[in-house]
Amino acid sequence: MLLALFPLLAGPVASSAPGEPFPLVTTTVKTDDGQFFVQGRQELPRNAKVALLRRAKVEGSAVAGPDGAQEDATIEVSGTLEIKAVTGGKVELRNVWIELTPDCRSLYLSDVRFIGGGGIRPAKGGGSNAEVYMEKVEFLEGASLSLECTDGTVTVSSVHSKAPVSLLGVPRSERADSNASLRVIGCKGGQPGAWRGMMGGLTLSGAKSALVQFSYLEGGLSRFADNGKLSFEGNNVRSGSVEFAYSTTGQFKKATVSGCDFGAKEIAFLAPLDGGKTERVTIKDCWFSSGTEPEAILAGQVYDSTRNAESSAQVSLKKVKDAPVGLGGKAGQE
Repeated sequence: MLLALFPLLAGPVASSAPGEPFPLVTTTVKTDDGQFFVQGRQELPRNAKVALLRRAKVEGSAVAGPDGAQEDATIEVSGTLEIKAVTGGKVELRNVWIELTPDCRSLYLSDVRFIGGGGIRPAKGGGSNAEVYMEKVEFLEGASLSLECTDGTVTVSSVHSKAPVSLLGVPRSERADSNASLRVIGCKGGQPGAWRGMMGGLTLSGAKSALVQFSYLEGGLSRFADNGKLSFEGNNVRSGSVEFAYSTTGQFKKATVSGCDFGAKEIAFLAPLDGGKTERVTIKDCWFSSGTEPEAILAGQVYDSTRNAESSAQVSLKKVKDAPVGLGGKAGQE
């Protein structure tokens, strides 16, 4: 009876696979320490709602597809998928990808850990308009997070990744921009020495509205480009370089940068010139590793129209802090 509820994956099931096939029809699992497996590509249809509500382990393995090529263990979600450990512990997905199709209704993750060659990535069919919420989710040992969204709201709260994170708003059509709202909140740690936050950097671009708040950013590059509205508040920015960019001039009036600690070597503000006119960008209530004097900060860390003749963005600093603000958490070098 149980196997009838959990359709098998495409291709043969290895005898060594632990537990049961991951459910692909409407099911609610309330048993602790469940074990499931995913082999190759599987589809969770639009009319299915799967809720895994207890600590569990999900193991993925690649299989040969119809053309003979290896297919990653992938759950292609068009319906509703909810994974959370409501009674404590974690739901661990090892070597398993979750892909959100354009038809996906929603994804909710809480107390989930992705390990190995898996994570969350866009489906090949195009951007998603799903409602996505994830909290206390970790991406470790090569696992990664990447989303492409045409619509819907994506909230990433207390999420930690060692790999670069990419959240993109993509056009709904040739004539319509993305209508997605992308939010990154509280992705940080509280104790020196422990990694916590976006340790590989964060790219967040193309959204109708974007919020990055109270988060720790490291990695080689973090980039925020062409967001209809951007609120960048209370973050600890330790990426080698951070870029705020627009592909058309006059858009920085939609961006707010405040209450941050900037330890990045370079903070770039990029927008094309239009008739030689500059546009003012105000940064307020922030701390900078290069000092407290605006002249030194602008000459040392900030890369704007003063140092880049091809950019229209001209930075103005207000209320520079003489000590870190501390809203974006801590990591090893502090």
